[in-house]
Parts: sequence; structure tokens; C-alpha cells
Amino acid sequence: DTFFYWYQMSKSLKNYPDPNEILNKYGADALRLYLINSPVVRAEPLRFKEDGVFQVLKELFLPWYNAYRFLVQNVKRVEEETGKKFNPLAPGQEPVNVLDRWIASATSSLVTFVKTEMEHYRLYTVVPKLVNFIGQLTNVYVRYNRSRLKGKNGDDDTNRALTSLFNVLLVLCKTMAPFTPFFTENMYQNLKLCLPDAGASEPSVHFCLFPEANADSVDARVEASVARMQSVIEVGRQIRERHNKPLKTPLKRMIVSCEDGEFLQDLQGELRAYVVEELNVRELECELDPLKFATIKAEPNFAVLGKRLGKAMGAVGKAVKEMSVADILAFQKSGEFVVGDTTLGLEDIVVKKEFSLPEGFTAETMDAATGEGDVMVVMELEITQSLLDSGAAREFVNRLQKLRKSAGLQASDTVSVFFEPAPGNAEDATQAMLRMLKTEQAYLLESLGSVPQAIAAKPADLNVVATGECSLSTGAEFIATLAAMKI
Repeated sequence: DTFFYWYQMSKSLKNYPDPNEILNKYGADALRLYLINSPVVRAEPLRFKEDGVFQVLKELFLPWYNAYRFLVQNVKRVEEETGKKFNPLAPGQEPVNVLDRWIASATSSLVTFVKTEMEHYRLYTVVPKLVNFIGQLTNVYVRYNRSRLKGKNGDDDTNRALTSLFNVLLVLCKTMAPFTPFFTENMYQNLKLCLPDAGASEPSVHFCLFPEANADSVDARVEASVARMQSVIEVGRQIRERHNKPLKTPLKRMIVSCEDGEFLQDLQGELRAYVVEELNVRELECELDPLKFATIKAEPNFAVLGKRLGKAMGAVGKAVKEMSVADILAFQKSGEFVVGDTTLGLEDIVVKKEFSLPEGFTAETMDAATGEGDVMVVMELEITQSLLDSGAAREFVNRLQKLRKSAGLQASDTVSVFFEPAPGNAEDATQAMLRMLKTEQAYLLESLGSVPQAIAAKPADLNVVATGECSLSTGAEFIATLAAMKI
């Protein structure tokens, strides 16, 4: 056995990458996490792959760093705008927003998990959990709250969001310091500057005590509801893709059907804005009745029942398949269904839910799919002219935002927006764009900070900041101009 493992990684054969090259290319922390997550820590053989180290860097360190960089950028912006130093420990910045509370709860859950696993020497379970948490932090918290972190809802809300993100990253640094000592130390040295004593009492992350989970911040309901919300959003995207309905085109209505009243309450409340924004729908409805948009039927779980029942399987299986809707609902509530002398439990019967088209709709105008937790998502797919105009307005805003970025403008920079049809643009496309600019005026004002006007209306005392040719998927082509007051 010894010879076999020595032969697998042989210096003379040079059949493995040079460790120094791996360290120089990916860093020591990426290699550490790769090995911690490998069979080596379970005293099992490992076939070393350089791509595995790269995947750790790609899936964990880069998203983690991007969340940190986004925090730093917005803290600097707030400090420049207000002239005040960012203080994450200032009173009155407790999490109020549902996603602030969710990420605080998820962070406490992570700390508890890592501490428990380390106490039992199960280091290899930490990396998958960390990758999942980093994904949640970047793909959910930062992405869904980008506008809040950039100041859309005012100073108080921005400070609460930035404080929440700061606290998560600080706790994450302390939690992961034993695993990634160099990366966390580098990040901590900058984060500690926001603390009142600039980190003088704890000059290194390795001088800090391992964090304790904040029991007060743990909220199982919020964690469960946000997880289900993500499932709803993912299923909604799948329905759009199935019918070739891009996210830039708004849809009129979506319905979420679920028997969990608490989740539907959260979905119609604090989570509603996130679902509507991510799926670009105008209306979100919730339905507690599982049979309004679906039919249900029961089937025996042959994998479980086959060995247990033997010859009696046929009669029991037939009885299960003949269960009425009332029988199925009663079974789901009680957890039991009796066939003769046999009592079946929840693991013995599979209840399948199938979408049932409501009257007045076709497969082209409405579709549905089921996600985790037996949540059914129903989407109305018919596209009206009003919805097309809303989609064009989102595109228009996107083109102007790209122009702002290319001009080096900050989120706080106020400019006026002007436009003119590009030479040779089709008249019908121009008229469609003008109609859209009129009907979507309120949205454009909220998104751009000013109502787009014809270039002829530009006052002489405005300086042109940027200009560029733009086009929309409707076929409209135009020249956009950004202008600001002369200084």
C-alpha cells in the first residue's frame, strides 16, 4: 500500500504540479481549503487536481472578495457625501429590513455550524457550507439589495444595509481565520479601520476570539421564507425560459400557491418587492387553496413498500391509487392512511400535484411549475402593448446607465437626459419609442432622476457630459446625451 501511494505522486516521475507554482498562482489559502475539503483529512487517498484549487478560488474567494469590495466602495461614497466617518457600531442601526435580518440569522447559523464541526474535527464539512453561504451573500443579499446599498432609500436605510454587510464580513473573517489565515488577515486590516478604536485592541484577526453566535438574531422563519422565495424566483425564471420570455419583458401576473400560510404572508409582505423585481412581474398573488390551480393524486412509494408488504403490495397499491381528493387531503393532515390491516405513513405515499389550466387560458398564455416545499408558481404569459412598453423602458434605462458608467459618473451625480432619433431610424420605431417615453414617464423619472427630453429642449447653460448611440430590441435607435449645469 505504501508503495502504491508513493507511486501515485512521484518526484522522479514529476506526475503532480510543482507546489510552489500552485502557491504562486492561486495562493496558500486556496490550497489549504482545497486540501481541507479533500479525502486527505479523512486519511483517505487523494488524486490531486490543480483545477480543484482553481474552483476554490473561483467559487469562494472571488465572490467573497467582490462582496467586500462592494462594501468598501459604498462606504467611501457615503463618507464622501456626508463628510462623516462610517461607524458600524453607532446606535440605531439594528437590522429592520427582512434581508438584513435574514443574513444576520444565516451568519449566526454558520458560526454555530463551523464551531460544532471544528469541535468534532469534521473540517471537510466546512467548505461546502461556506461556499453555499458566500453564494447566498453575493447572489441574494448583495444582488437584491444593491440599490439600498447605493443609497436609493435614504441615508438611514443605506447605513443599516452597510452595517449589516460589514458585520457579516467581519464575523466571516473571524470565523474563517483558522482556515484562510492570509486572506482574512488582509481583509480584517481594512475592515477594522471602521471600528471606533481602528482595531487597536485587536490589531490582527488572529488576536480575536472566535465569534459567538448571536442567539437573538436567529430567525428560523425568516431563513425558511427567504429560502422558499429563492425557489419561487428560480421556478419563475424556468417558466420564462421555457416560453422564451426574457426577463426584460414584464409579465402581468404570477400566482404562488402553497399551503404554508406564514410563507404566503411573508411573500405578500416584506418579500414581495424582491420577487416582483427579480421576475419583472406587475402583480403577485398568493393562493392558500392547493386545488385552485392544481389536481392531486396519490401513488404508492414502491421503493419503500415493496419489501415490506410483499404479496399484499398489489391490493394496497390499488387502494392508494384510488384515494379521493378528500382522502389525500386528510392523509396530508393526519400523516396516516389505513388500508385493511396496514397503516401507511407520509413516507409510504407520494402525493403528486399537477397544474390545471383555469378557464379562459391556454398553454401559451399560462404555465406553472412546482418548486421546493411543494410551492406551485403560476405565471400569466400573455404580452400586451403596455407590457412591451414597460420592457422597452427598462432597456432605455439600462442603456443610459451604461452611458453614465462609461462617462465615469457616480450614483450621486445628477444629470439631465436628452435624446434624438438616430439618422435613418424607422419612423414607426421612433413613434413607438416616443409613446413609451410618455407612458413610462414615472418609471423613467424614478430610475434616471430626470424625465428624458428631446435634444432640442436642452438649455444652453448645460454642459454635455456624455453622448452615445443606443438601440432597443424594438428596433428604435437613438442618440442619448447626458448634460449637467456648468460649474
